Amino acid sequence: MEACLKELWALHIKHPEKEVREELAMGLVNAMACKKPDYETLLLLYKLRFDLPDDVNKEKRIKVIEDSFTRATKERIEEIYNEDEGEHFEKFLNSLTAEIEDTELVLLMNEISERLDIRVQRRMWELLRL
Repeated sequence: MEACLKELWALHIKHPEKEVREELAMGLVNAMACKKPDYETLLLLYKLRFDLPDDVNKEKRIKVIEDSFTRATKERIEEIYNEDEGEHFEKFLNSLTAEIEDTELVLLMNEISERLDIRVQRRMWELLRL
């Protein structure tokens, strides 16, 4: 599975064409329906969510992807922050900053921060400086 995910990431980077991205996004949606995806798969799916084929279920799928990614990111933030008192927290936030556009990141973090402990919120915004 991990090798497959690396291959999907490579395809995502190599092929900006809409047709390829649609197929990749739908393949990930179908995989998500069969098995709970890991965080990296959710991140890729989150990035590809608007590339889903235009059909009657597109908005519903986008909402499911966004909700799943938001929930997973919140859980990941809490896990990393509590694990080593924030030692790897900055590294994780930097990786998100590198992967997600600034505007999207602010919206995502605003939604997540409402559900986080105040100490985690403060540290997160201090590190992000957005």
